[in-house]
Amino acid sequence: MNWIKKVSVNPLNEKSFEMSPANSNDELRIQSVHLEREYNNISILAQLFMANHILYDVPTLLSAIPITSPQINEIANHFNKFQKIYVNNQLKRIQFQELKSFSKNQFKDMLKNNAIHPIVQELYFLTEKESIEDR
Repeated sequence: MNWIKKVSVNPLNEKSFEMSPANSNDELRIQSVHLEREYNNISILAQLFMANHILYDVPTLLSAIPITSPQINEIANHFNKFQKIYVNNQLKRIQFQELKSFSKNQFKDMLKNNAIHPIVQELYFLTEKESIEDR
């Protein structure tokens, strides 16, 4: 089954939103968003982005993704720090940091009970007992 597709470096054909001398007139704005509630449902999308924060439990770990749709709340509800990055008043990316303790514990319980989605399991966690050195 061929489910991997090679794509160009910028498949959306959008201008880069990174600041550089060539586009230094761009207006960069960062909006912090506070989501206070605990979210009981960990969707497959949330599992995918939370897994990295479970594996590398580093407080300064920051994940940035170019998703600007309302479904971002599936992920954002599980993090203490959540920011929207705007360039010229257009939302360009979302970044989040510090997995909430409640969500971290819930994810670990799902991991123990083998309730993590198989794709996330395959990408981030060893499916068999093998050492990291063997990979």
